[in-house]
Amino acid sequence: MAKVAELEAAEKDKMREKVQKIISHGINCFVNRQLSYNFPEELFADAGILAIEHADFDGIERLALVTGGEIASTFDNPESVKLGHCKLIEEIMISEDKLIHFSGVELGQACTIVLRGASLHVLDEAERSLHDALCVLSQTVNDSRVLLGGGWPEMVMAKAVDELAKKTPGKRSHEIEAFSRALLAIPTIIADNADNAGLDRNRCHHRKDPSTFLIRGETHLEDSKKIKAKGTLMQMVAADWLKSDKREDDLGGRPGGIVQVASLILCEDDEITYRCTRVNTFNIVLYYMMDTPLENAPLLESFVKGDDAYRNSRFKLIPYISKLDIDVGSSTVARGAANTPEELPEYLFGTCRLNHLDVSKAVQVKP
Repeated sequence: MAKVAELEAAEKDKMREKVQKIISHGINCFVNRQLSYNFPEELFADAGILAIEHADFDGIERLALVTGGEIASTFDNPESVKLGHCKLIEEIMISEDKLIHFSGVELGQACTIVLRGASLHVLDEAERSLHDALCVLSQTVNDSRVLLGGGWPEMVMAKAVDELAKKTPGKRSHEIEAFSRALLAIPTIIADNADNAGLDRNRCHHRKDPSTFLIRGETHLEDSKKIKAKGTLMQMVAADWLKSDKREDDLGGRPGGIVQVASLILCEDDEITYRCTRVNTFNIVLYYMMDTPLENAPLLESFVKGDDAYRNSRFKLIPYISKLDIDVGSSTVARGAANTPEELPEYLFGTCRLNHLDVSKAVQVKP
């Protein structure tokens, strides 16, 4: 028994010496990763020092970061240890758990997020989501460059591939275009999965890339060759989706219509034209405008100033169904178009892409 007593006394002396070294650092709170036991706690209490034992390993590292201190493994050189500081240390209770709360930390703002949920599964999902958000935030701080999602990279790549296709001769250009369309399928699928939440269904008309369409080239009468359109004579400015019991031709006379509104703000030299197609009792009206005088486009001037017979023999529609990836060809009235070399090459009046035509959005035309 005497031997045991000697060992206990030696252990207490060694522990007292170690505690004294810690006290000599000039601290009023000691956070320990391990258990402190009763005797060291008594010594710390006598010295007016708060002892926190069995602290979380990850928590200690975060605490050192926000308080400006360093984690010390030895206590022989107090002058080489950097101490952390905070304004208040208190014990708080959240639900049935007791926690030590450090507030007023020295280095900036820090916070602890407490997750509460109905089950462990909910808490795990919330923790994973929070972890992902914090990872994004930390990476953004390190590198502020942002790569947009939602199919944006594929759209940019598709545009670059389209530009390459325009410069590539022969059949290889069709292969490049096919790859571009494959890239565009990704943002389309994303939009479909999101129930097209990112699409403005009230605006179902958009400009279409002219290079999608093939028109008769300058030597078509000799070799029947068609070329990709490089541009349009007019730009699309508006569209009407009308509901009526008859074909609507007098668009300019419709009270409050786009033509009447536009005539109040357009200059005299501006030209506004339209195409009208009837689907049962619905009329799709597309409006186009030039930004240059009509005289600068002789072929278009001849079309505008010609009679109905001339226009009917020269005007054609070139439908393109992107979903099926086919060109269904131009309208039958185009067979007699461009009968003379002076009328070649052909030009596109304008282009339009229609999607999600909602009959409930059609405007009822007043009789």
